[in-house]
Amino acid sequence: MSILTNFKSILIDNISINQDNIAYNDGLNFGRFTTSSETKDFTIEITKAAFLLKLNDIYDVVKSEIKIDDDMYNDTSEFSKVNYYSLEELLTKPTSLFEIFTTYLQDPFFVSLTSKNPTFVINSISKIIVANDIKIQGKVFVKNSF
Repeated sequence: MSILTNFKSILIDNISINQDNIAYNDGLNFGRFTTSSETKDFTIEITKAAFLLKLNDIYDVVKSEIKIDDDMYNDTSEFSKVNYYSLEELLTKPTSLFEIFTTYLQDPFFVSLTSKNPTFVINSISKIIVANDIKIQGKVFVKNSF
């Protein structure tokens, strides 16, 4: 798996920030917000080529493991719904891409966001937009609010 350290852009409320100002919450409370925590919208933009380079290997491993489970238990998964597409093909299926990304790929995607003193912490993903580039959107905590 390739570790990408530079995204095309990282925006908080549509204002560009440096990657050193943001981290990723990989804890069990991902997606949970308290009423006292200040949140803002984030967008991370990455080229399709960089997205594929970063996640293709881990995607193929996960897809193979899920296919074994699906076959063994005669089960249906997000992968089987798209006929075990390649990651590049999955980019054409926005609903399945979102489900697979948020279930299996978000931790490896955000692994490079490890700032020791971040201003913002990614805590939810609400949308993935695939166009010329890929935009991942969601909410961040503002550090001084938690």
